[in-house]
Amino acid sequence: MMIQLQFPIFVSLPVVVTLLLSCLVGCTPETPNADVFTTQMHLGGSTLSVLKATKQEQFFELASNMPALNDNKAIWYVFDKAGMTCLGMQYTSQDVDVAFMDANHNIVEILQLHAHGTSGCPHQDVASILELPDHWLDQHHISIGFTLTD
Repeated sequence: MMIQLQFPIFVSLPVVVTLLLSCLVGCTPETPNADVFTTQMHLGGSTLSVLKATKQEQFFELASNMPALNDNKAIWYVFDKAGMTCLGMQYTSQDVDVAFMDANHNIVEILQLHAHGTSGCPHQDVASILELPDHWLDQHHISIGFTLTD
């Protein structure tokens, strides 16, 4: 999974490569730090085990070492402020549901992204992105307007 940074932040390729390489050495979602952690969240009537990332460095870490999403597991990318953010799937081996959310954790757009596919971008600024197993949202009857809660 590749995450494009919120605009107007631009990062050069050497910086991205450096961040990815630094995270490949000793950084994995299985050994989270204070900025990436597992928490229980609720969406609709379901409880999710969520790996939450709140810092740009953690976004790169998860993008390069994406854990398998199955059952009720999800990854939640939370940004400092709302902005236009896209996800790239060219290096990902798993199809995912993606819920783009506003600052109140309300789902404002849903996309199904395919492994080794192209990027997906919402049509509006978002404050966070929730990645879930493929077809999870349909199977749990979750749609636009639902809210992620703790």
